[in-house]
Amino acid sequence: MRLEKSMAWRKENKIDSILDSPEMKKMAKNLKFSVDSVDKHGHPVLDFNPGAWDVRKTVLSGRYKEFRLFWVYMYESALQRARELSATTGNDISEFVIVLDITGFNARSHTCLACKSG
Repeated sequence: MRLEKSMAWRKENKIDSILDSPEMKKMAKNLKFSVDSVDKHGHPVLDFNPGAWDVRKTVLSGRYKEFRLFWVYMYESALQRARELSATTGNDISEFVIVLDITGFNARSHTCLACKSG
């Protein structure tokens, strides 16, 4: 049942094509992240700093749902990078590493209680 719910959610939110989404690509220009690095085991590294993001502006502009899906976009980007590395290295790479830099993050300026209802 849980897998069926997950698959239905993925279909409803078009997760299988999220990497081609113009909206997500547009958000990625403002909400920077990288999957270009690899760790010492060859796993891709998803590296981002939400402290540098203007989360309030994004959410208050009515893009709360898109912002939530943007997290999935980042994860799917890391998984795509793992598949690419598997294909080019011949190694089975099925994991990725997350490096979360919280420099500049402040709960007061990066969150908004009124936004959560969006």
